Amino acid sequence: MTTPAQDQLHDLEALGNSKDVHRSASLWQLRRTMQKVSTRKVLKDCGHVLNRAVAVQKLKKNGAGAFGGLTSCSNVWCCPVCSSKISAYRTEQLSHFIDWAKRYDYVISFMTLTMQHDKSQKLKDNWDIISKALNRTFSSQGFKNFRNDILVGYVRAAEVTHGANGWHVHFHIIFITKKNPLGYICNKRGDLLYSYITDVFERFLRRQNAGFNRKYGIDWRIVNDDTAKIIALYTAKVHGDITKELTLGNFKDARVKENRTPFQILADIKRDNFTNKQDIAIYREFEKASYHKLQLQYSRGLLKAAQLEDLDDEEILNQQDERDTLFYIQREDWQNIQDTDAPALILHAIKRELTKDTLSG
Repeated sequence: MTTPAQDQLHDLEALGNSKDVHRSASLWQLRRTMQKVSTRKVLKDCGHVLNRAVAVQKLKKNGAGAFGGLTSCSNVWCCPVCSSKISAYRTEQLSHFIDWAKRYDYVISFMTLTMQHDKSQKLKDNWDIISKALNRTFSSQGFKNFRNDILVGYVRAAEVTHGANGWHVHFHIIFITKKNPLGYICNKRGDLLYSYITDVFERFLRRQNAGFNRKYGIDWRIVNDDTAKIIALYTAKVHGDITKELTLGNFKDARVKENRTPFQILADIKRDNFTNKQDIAIYREFEKASYHKLQLQYSRGLLKAAQLEDLDDEEILNQQDERDTLFYIQREDWQNIQDTDAPALILHAIKRELTKDTLSG
């Protein structure tokens, strides 16, 4: 017969082998990789201790563990830890938004727009070109007619990957409309909106000497799936499943052979023990080009219509949920454990309601 303490130790050992712990530990380890290759101080300082100690806390709303007294960079593009928290909030928000659209029987459609590219092009140039073409398309008369007649609103997000043909920037857009947009006539000439957007987007790209493939450069389809499937489709395209990208902390897996996300590039840098200078240069180019870029935007007034809060990335991370402080870890002790699995283990142990004594043991 085992004692309660022995049972807790057994739980702790099992927890250390859990996927949740490996997932969280991967994010923390990858942030350390980012900090070693980053050129920006705000990123290098993310997760540093503000004062003399780190508060180990428990959230009252769901019993999850948390740390207080650490800095955050609020960078959804570059920081694996901050990105995972922001993305979790955005995913939940988007789920509520899709439910709202379904309650009103609105039509939900999913568009992807991209441009041709090659490895000689800089990320900043590609990003600026496609952003300008999209903005001009959304300001065109045919799109204005669409917006005034049947468009309720849209959610727009950028995705950036790197592969054999260089940087690949594309936009994913969820349209919420009063009726099927694919059959909408957007002007007096009788142009279908799909064809009109294709023509206008291509024209604005070519004015900037950028290429466009009419077969693969645009994809627009009605989405009739349940909310969970819609969210899974969209979030996988937008910010990806970071935890899958990191293969749950197993950095020994084979390299991704096709287009890589920035976090996959970081994982490869760590896997190669910082010896791959090309990957480091690629990541630094992304870090610079993504500065001040928005990852996800709702059209004006859409969140208010859905009765959802409109928070930016920093505001999301600075939300102060009610919490209880369980104990403190001194700065020196924290510095000794921050690059290990210990922080992740502590957080998940709290959720399992294991005691401080067990953690200390």
